[in-house]
Amino acid sequence: MSSTAWSNRREAGFGSDEKIVILTPPEVVSFLMSLLKIQDLKLSYSLPSGEEIPILDIPDLQIGEGEQVALSGESGSGKTSLLNLLAGIQTPTSGAIRIDGNDIAGMSEPERDRFRATHLGYVFQSFQLLPSYSALENVLLGMMFGPGPDVGFATELLTRLGLADRLGFRPKQLSMGQRQRVALARALANRPRIVLADEPTGNLDPGHKQDAIKLMRERCEEQKAALLLVSHDPAVIARFERVVKMSELNRQQTVHHSREV
Repeated sequence: MSSTAWSNRREAGFGSDEKIVILTPPEVVSFLMSLLKIQDLKLSYSLPSGEEIPILDIPDLQIGEGEQVALSGESGSGKTSLLNLLAGIQTPTSGAIRIDGNDIAGMSEPERDRFRATHLGYVFQSFQLLPSYSALENVLLGMMFGPGPDVGFATELLTRLGLADRLGFRPKQLSMGQRQRVALARALANRPRIVLADEPTGNLDPGHKQDAIKLMRERCEEQKAALLLVSHDPAVIARFERVVKMSELNRQQTVHHSREV
């Protein structure tokens, strides 16, 4: 018997001396251990005419605990729509999305909001920092939707991201790279199980992109958070061991929108 088969076995006892060994196929074990599981996920939009416009048709996607995955695809391929579904910002037309065993597709909007605050971190392409608040305050505000503000941990995060001398600076006083690090600190502040990053280097110059990706991957690994990063930049995609292509993942290849969806 292979070592893999032995490692995937379960024993059921029947009596004091009798045991039946049940071997679980490796693909089933992988599915059971996945942090993120998508099954038969579909998303479509309804036009005023009643016509249904299909956007996503994804039969299966799994991401393991602590795994780091790059999602590649051209503009308009549905990458942002997929992230919005995973974050509970949108709801699917049909299908299942399970994160850490929770079916977010079946949650109410308030339940999805609470789940997002406590289980997910989101790094937006435009960072979405509040302009009237400092770097530290932006991170603390993000914590208010989770377990609550923790000045010590927020300061530690920003310090580890090289912003110890920028805690009181507002976004307009920071460089694009510094804003990106504040956004990453906010995404990690509630110790999420998974971080979703939507083109996080899109506003950075080429010289800072690689540093930003390296930093993001290191900090996610440090906090044992999985990472799903969306990008169409080959230089960014090349930094990841596992790359998922939207052209292969999404059976609905045509997105009928002029903007990224």
